[in-house]
Amino acid sequence: MSPISVLLVDDNPIFLRIAADFLRAHEEVAVVGTASGGEEAVARAQHLRPQVVLLDLLHPDLPGLEVIPRLRSELSEVVADRTAMGQVVGNLLNNAVTYLEPGRPGEIEVSGERAGNGATFHVRDNGRGIAERDRDKVFTPFRRAGKEDVPGEGMGLAYVQALIRRHGGRMWFESEPGQGSTFHFTVEAREASPE
Repeated sequence: MSPISVLLVDDNPIFLRIAADFLRAHEEVAVVGTASGGEEAVARAQHLRPQVVLLDLLHPDLPGLEVIPRLRSELSEVVADRTAMGQVVGNLLNNAVTYLEPGRPGEIEVSGERAGNGATFHVRDNGRGIAERDRDKVFTPFRRAGKEDVPGEGMGLAYVQALIRRHGGRMWFESEPGQGSTFHFTVEAREASPE
């Protein structure tokens, strides 16, 4: 099976590098390019014709792209470990891309909104989905849900959940086999440390 071609778009060069490095470590994904903004992203998408375009949360209106984030409201400012959050989002996006259904155009939506004392984020895909019998395996270390036709050790989501808990948040998911999954996580607002 040939790897899924991905174009990454983010105006934050650090996150762009983290996400690109994370995805390049997986042979089922081929990062065909990166872009830092809307016009550049549209031009690269038209030229490179990736199967999936992954965008950050700060570009809600990029015309001409199918996979775009939707912000339901202004996000509250959240102080968090940037590297940890890059790993969380990178892992969720990697899983969303990895488990897309062959032969069906992929859809990945990243969204978020204020929630209580912080923010709630969502990563939705239209991939394989997770069967009811496999739900308890999703966040369990060294356990994998569904068909094991993708390389991995079953640590990704367990690690991501631990990172979210370290930030005072929680993580859960909804899934329908054959329709896709939505992973949700919260991050509590914290005061910025004085510099």
